[in-house]
Amino acid sequence: MTAVVRMGWKRFKQWFNPFRQRQLSVFLTCAGISAVLWLLIRLSENVSSTIDYPVVVTDIPQGFALTDVSDSVLHVRIDSRGWYLLGLQRLVQNPKVAVSLSNVRLQERNNQFFSSIPTRGIKERIAHSLEMHNQLISLTPDTLYFRLDPLVHKLVPVLPVIDFVPDHQFYLYAEISAYPGQIEISGLTEDVNAIDTLFSESWSGTSVRGPLEIFLQVVKPQSRFPLTLSSDSVRVVIPLEQYTESVVTIPIEIVNELNAKKMRIFPDEVEISYLVALKDYASIAADDFHARVVFRGESTSRLPVELLFAPKKCRIQSISPANVEYIFMK
Repeated sequence: MTAVVRMGWKRFKQWFNPFRQRQLSVFLTCAGISAVLWLLIRLSENVSSTIDYPVVVTDIPQGFALTDVSDSVLHVRIDSRGWYLLGLQRLVQNPKVAVSLSNVRLQERNNQFFSSIPTRGIKERIAHSLEMHNQLISLTPDTLYFRLDPLVHKLVPVLPVIDFVPDHQFYLYAEISAYPGQIEISGLTEDVNAIDTLFSESWSGTSVRGPLEIFLQVVKPQSRFPLTLSSDSVRVVIPLEQYTESVVTIPIEIVNELNAKKMRIFPDEVEISYLVALKDYASIAADDFHARVVFRGESTSRLPVELLFAPKKCRIQSISPANVEYIFMK
């Protein structure tokens, strides 16, 4: 083991003696100079490079939707010296080119509209932005083709998607409503015709007290092409009110449709139990209710009590008695 260590130490000193170190230093210096010279020669030569410019279409004519473009990317080929292209690649970050349709002429075929734009002007814009002569640049394709379809509009109802459990003694005072109740959608004919109703995002709650007002986003339906909604949210009103129970006693009207005989009923009054909103409690009176029994030749000894009318504000709980006895007077 000691002999091996001594041999290794001897070779280590031989390799890293001052003479060997000078040889290694000269070799590395020459190799570095050669690499730099090779790189400078390569960068001074004329080379070609291609930069892809995504197309961003702007200023789409009002009342139309862009449904197709022949090319979504422009390929720019640049011929220049390598050192310039090296700096250019670092300079051009996230390249894109805007193509405006504000002044295009549309040609109609079967209710579809077409247009084209030569890319010659785009080539000049890119050359100017790169500070290069446009003869050193080639661009493909030489023409962009566009298809536009007319937009249609339609009013559709909005349904709020809600699920809740009211707190004790709270009930709906009226129907749940959404504002706006209808929303105008704009899009392509096939997309708009497939939509009859819009829905809100879902909302749920427990032990809910009211009245309550919430704002919900409208869910945009899936479509081949983007849809535009006149409103992206709705205001939903949940008219919950606290109710209390009350009782009223009223006389029963007697109607004999079979003959002219006078009738008597037992009892001749009925007790009506109902729920009413606290805000309406004072406005309800016995005269607002009307009950009756009608004899149509029944063979039974009892007649059902009919509640002819009652305030719409009331939620009828029970009618007592539900049936009454009757006799004919001589």
